[in-house]
Amino acid sequence: MSQAKTFLCRCEDVTLEEFREAYREGFSELESLKRYTGVGTGFCQGKGCLSESAQELAALRGVQPHQIN
Repeated sequence: MSQAKTFLCRCEDVTLEEFREAYREGFSELESLKRYTGVGTGFCQGKGCLSESAQELAALRGVQPHQIN
Protein backbone atom coordinates (compact mmCIF):
# COMPACT_ATOMS: atom_id res chain seq x y z
CA MET A 1 0.00 0.00 0.00
CA SER A 2 1.42 3.41 -0.94
CA GLN A 3 1.53 6.37 1.40
CA ALA A 4 -0.71 9.36 0.85
CA LYS A 5 1.04 12.40 -0.58
CA THR A 6 0.86 15.79 1.08
CA PHE A 7 0.83 18.49 -1.58
CA LEU A 8 2.55 21.74 -0.78
CA CYS A 9 1.69 23.27 -4.17
CA ARG A 10 -1.40 21.87 -5.83
CA CYS A 11 -1.05 23.93 -9.03
CA GLU A 12 2.36 22.39 -9.79
CA ASP A 13 1.82 19.07 -7.96
CA VAL A 14 4.78 19.65 -5.63
CA THR A 15 4.67 17.40 -2.60
CA LEU A 16 6.00 18.25 0.82
CA GLU A 17 8.52 15.42 0.47
CA GLU A 18 9.77 16.78 -2.90
CA PHE A 19 10.24 20.20 -1.30
CA ARG A 20 12.17 18.68 1.62
CA GLU A 21 14.29 16.57 -0.73
CA ALA A 22 15.20 19.66 -2.78
CA TYR A 23 16.29 21.36 0.46
CA ARG A 24 18.44 18.35 1.34
CA GLU A 25 19.98 18.54 -2.14
CA GLY A 26 21.18 22.07 -1.39
CA PHE A 27 18.38 24.35 -2.54
CA SER A 28 18.22 26.36 0.67
CA GLU A 29 16.72 29.67 -0.48
CA LEU A 30 13.02 30.12 -1.23
CA GLU A 31 13.79 31.45 -4.72
CA SER A 32 15.99 28.47 -5.61
CA LEU A 33 13.35 26.09 -4.25
CA LYS A 34 10.73 27.80 -6.42
CA ARG A 35 12.91 27.43 -9.51
CA TYR A 36 13.84 23.82 -8.80
CA THR A 37 10.47 22.46 -7.69
CA GLY A 38 8.02 24.87 -9.32
CA VAL A 39 6.36 25.67 -6.00
CA GLY A 40 4.55 29.00 -6.27
CA THR A 41 4.80 29.24 -10.05
CA GLY A 42 1.46 27.76 -11.04
CA PHE A 43 -1.93 29.25 -11.81
CA CYS A 44 -2.36 30.87 -8.39
CA GLN A 45 1.17 32.38 -8.49
CA GLY A 46 1.85 31.31 -4.91
CA LYS A 47 -1.31 32.60 -3.28
CA GLY A 48 -2.08 29.08 -2.10
CA CYS A 49 1.38 27.80 -1.21
CA LEU A 50 4.14 30.37 -0.73
CA SER A 51 3.22 31.09 2.87
CA GLU A 52 3.24 27.36 3.66
CA SER A 53 6.50 26.95 1.72
CA ALA A 54 8.15 29.71 3.73
CA GLN A 55 6.94 28.14 6.97
CA GLU A 56 8.31 24.75 5.92
CA LEU A 57 11.63 26.29 4.89
CA ALA A 58 11.86 28.07 8.25
CA ALA A 59 11.26 24.77 10.04
CA LEU A 60 13.93 23.05 7.93
CA ARG A 61 16.41 25.84 8.72
CA GLY A 62 15.42 26.06 12.39
CA VAL A 63 14.52 29.75 12.18
CA GLN A 64 11.39 31.84 12.58
CA PRO A 65 9.18 32.23 9.47
CA HIS A 66 9.67 36.01 9.42
CA GLN A 67 13.38 35.38 8.77
CA ILE A 68 12.64 33.80 5.38
CA ASN A 69 12.79 36.26 2.49
